[in-house]
Amino acid sequence: MTDFKFKERRGQHRTRFEAPATVTAGKHKIAASTKDISERGLFFFTDARCKVGSEIDIVVRLPEGVGLPLSGMVCCHGRVVRSDSAGGQFGVAMQIDRLAAVPQA
Repeated sequence: MTDFKFKERRGQHRTRFEAPATVTAGKHKIAASTKDISERGLFFFTDARCKVGSEIDIVVRLPEGVGLPLSGMVCCHGRVVRSDSAGGQFGVAMQIDRLAAVPQA
Protein backbone atom coordinates (compact mmCIF):
# COMPACT_ATOMS: atom_id res chain seq x y z
CA MET A 1 0.00 0.00 0.00
CA THR A 2 1.09 3.55 -0.68
CA ASP A 3 2.19 5.65 2.27
CA PHE A 4 0.04 8.78 2.16
CA LYS A 5 1.10 11.87 4.09
CA PHE A 6 -1.71 14.27 4.92
CA LYS A 7 -2.03 17.36 7.08
CA GLU A 8 -3.73 16.31 10.32
CA ARG A 9 -7.31 17.64 10.41
CA ARG A 10 -8.96 15.08 12.65
CA GLY A 11 -11.14 16.22 15.49
CA GLN A 12 -11.59 12.72 16.90
CA HIS A 13 -9.37 9.78 17.75
CA ARG A 14 -9.12 7.27 14.92
CA THR A 15 -8.58 3.55 15.38
CA ARG A 16 -6.41 1.69 12.91
CA PHE A 17 -8.80 -0.60 11.06
CA GLU A 18 -7.68 -2.50 7.97
CA ALA A 19 -10.33 -4.55 6.16
CA PRO A 20 -11.67 -5.16 2.66
CA ALA A 21 -14.78 -3.14 1.84
CA THR A 22 -17.16 -2.33 -1.00
CA VAL A 23 -17.96 1.28 -1.87
CA THR A 24 -21.14 2.22 -3.72
CA ALA A 25 -21.18 5.62 -5.37
CA GLY A 26 -24.27 6.16 -7.50
CA LYS A 27 -24.61 3.05 -9.66
CA HIS A 28 -20.93 2.11 -9.34
CA LYS A 29 -19.48 -0.45 -6.91
CA ILE A 30 -15.75 -0.44 -6.28
CA ALA A 31 -13.41 -2.46 -4.09
CA ALA A 32 -11.69 -0.66 -1.25
CA SER A 33 -9.43 -1.29 1.72
CA THR A 34 -9.99 0.62 4.95
CA LYS A 35 -7.15 2.22 6.89
CA ASP A 36 -8.76 3.74 9.98
CA ILE A 37 -12.10 4.65 11.51
CA SER A 38 -13.58 6.98 14.11
CA GLU A 39 -17.06 7.60 15.44
CA ARG A 40 -17.81 9.98 12.56
CA GLY A 41 -15.29 9.15 9.84
CA LEU A 42 -13.60 6.45 7.80
CA PHE A 43 -10.48 6.52 5.63
CA PHE A 44 -10.00 4.02 2.81
CA PHE A 45 -7.93 3.33 -0.29
CA THR A 46 -9.35 2.53 -3.71
CA ASP A 47 -8.30 2.49 -7.37
CA ALA A 48 -11.15 4.81 -8.43
CA ARG A 49 -11.54 8.53 -7.86
CA CYS A 50 -14.31 9.60 -5.46
CA LYS A 51 -15.55 13.14 -5.99
CA VAL A 52 -15.43 15.38 -2.91
CA GLY A 53 -18.97 16.09 -1.73
CA SER A 54 -20.46 12.95 -3.28
CA GLU A 55 -22.62 10.64 -1.18
CA ILE A 56 -21.32 7.10 -0.80
CA ASP A 57 -22.06 3.89 1.05
CA ILE A 58 -19.32 1.58 2.24
CA VAL A 59 -20.06 -1.96 3.41
CA VAL A 60 -17.49 -3.49 5.73
CA ARG A 61 -17.25 -6.00 8.58
CA LEU A 62 -16.60 -4.07 11.81
CA PRO A 63 -15.07 -5.95 14.72
CA GLU A 64 -16.12 -5.16 18.28
CA GLY A 65 -13.95 -2.64 20.01
CA VAL A 66 -13.43 -0.01 17.29
CA GLY A 67 -15.52 2.51 19.20
CA LEU A 68 -18.72 2.35 17.16
CA PRO A 69 -22.15 1.26 18.40
CA LEU A 70 -22.39 -1.63 15.87
CA SER A 71 -20.20 -4.55 14.89
CA GLY A 72 -20.47 -7.21 12.18
CA MET A 73 -21.45 -6.33 8.61
CA VAL A 74 -22.43 -2.67 8.48
CA CYS A 75 -23.20 -0.03 5.89
CA CYS A 76 -21.69 3.39 6.53
CA HIS A 77 -23.49 6.15 4.62
CA GLY A 78 -21.87 9.53 4.27
CA ARG A 79 -20.05 11.90 2.00
CA VAL A 80 -16.53 12.26 0.68
CA VAL A 81 -14.67 15.08 2.43
CA ARG A 82 -11.21 14.49 0.93
CA SER A 83 -9.73 12.48 -1.92
CA ASP A 84 -6.01 12.48 -2.69
CA SER A 85 -4.00 10.39 -5.11
CA ALA A 86 -0.51 8.94 -5.03
CA GLY A 87 1.04 5.96 -6.73
CA GLY A 88 -2.08 5.03 -8.72
CA GLN A 89 -4.36 4.77 -5.68
CA PHE A 90 -6.74 7.22 -4.07
CA GLY A 91 -6.93 7.87 -0.35
CA VAL A 92 -10.48 8.85 0.54
CA ALA A 93 -11.79 10.37 3.77
CA MET A 94 -15.52 10.12 4.35
CA GLN A 95 -17.75 11.64 6.99
CA ILE A 96 -20.15 9.01 8.37
CA ASP A 97 -23.71 10.33 8.59
CA ARG A 98 -25.50 7.01 9.22
CA LEU A 99 -24.45 3.53 10.28
CA ALA A 100 -26.74 0.53 9.81
CA ALA A 101 -26.42 -3.22 10.28
CA VAL A 102 -26.49 -5.23 7.05
CA PRO A 103 -28.93 -8.16 7.36
CA GLN A 104 -27.18 -11.53 7.05
CA ALA A 105 -28.70 -13.96 4.57
